Amino acid sequence: MIAKMGAIEPIIAAMTRNVGNPDVCDLACGALWSLALTNVNNRVAIAMAGGIDQMISVLVKHIENPDVCKSVCGALCFMCLDNCNNQKAIANLGGIELIIRAISRHTSNPNACEKAISVIGLLVTFNGI
Repeated sequence: MIAKMGAIEPIIAAMTRNVGNPDVCDLACGALWSLALTNVNNRVAIAMAGGIDQMISVLVKHIENPDVCKSVCGALCFMCLDNCNNQKAIANLGGIELIIRAISRHTSNPNACEKAISVIGLLVTFNGI
């Protein structure tokens, strides 16, 4: 229902305009995570609105922030489910390398590691990337 009301585009726009603000990025990725979790069509809509690109940009900018890494990777996990196009987009945008860097940087933070490792697992499991 929230997605049908037009929430996806403004969330991505807020993240784009505030890419330097880790709090906004964390919350925006958390919202996209919830939207991607609940509906296959939301995953497509998020990708079409530039959400994957923006989440990768956020990960580049905030790779040192474990909370942001957790939120980005949590959202990317669900973006990967049942969608080869999203999986390929993540890979083509350099997401795999960034996610591996996030794992390496946050080995002592189980929450950040868990989500980052899950994305890698999903990319391998569903697409053999």
